[in-house]
Amino acid sequence: AHYVRKDYVAAVADYRAAQAAGRQDAAVAWNLGWSEYLLGHLDAAIRADRQALELDPTLFPVRLNLGLALLAAGQVEAAQEEYAAAMAMASAEVAAALSRGQEVPVSSWYYLDTGARDLEGLLERLAGRERPWTQAPPAAALAPAEAIQSAGLDLLYRLKGLSVALERSGR
Repeated sequence: AHYVRKDYVAAVADYRAAQAAGRQDAAVAWNLGWSEYLLGHLDAAIRADRQALELDPTLFPVRLNLGLALLAAGQVEAAQEEYAAAMAMASAEVAAALSRGQEVPVSSWYYLDTGARDLEGLLERLAGRERPWTQAPPAAALAPAEAIQSAGLDLLYRLKGLSVALERSGR
């Protein structure tokens, strides 16, 4: 409820309380990481995303979030590695579904699109173009724009290109 109200400080406190009460699962860590990211607590977001991936390494959307937090922190090479791993995981998920003659889970498309929107949000925040729907850390928490922009645009184009390729050809 705190997250929905955009009270990310209270949301983080709730996620941490859930963990302290024994709720050590990927969903809590995933939500904690995203809330920390939105607050601009990039190191905490990176730790939470890594914790979520330790608990469930199959979550390519968490890997996208980890790449985004690393990029926002100016750790470009590490971010590129995480995005490459997430895109490989998404590709494998689509290929596996198609090879079984099954529909690709709707969540796969949703998370690829959301990953692109999240990158766009970061780039918009860097450019100072605020929009009501922008979800990104405060500008003051971000690495210098010149360290992020080029890599961010490249990752955005690659992620959107992958999404289209997977939807059109399954590869």
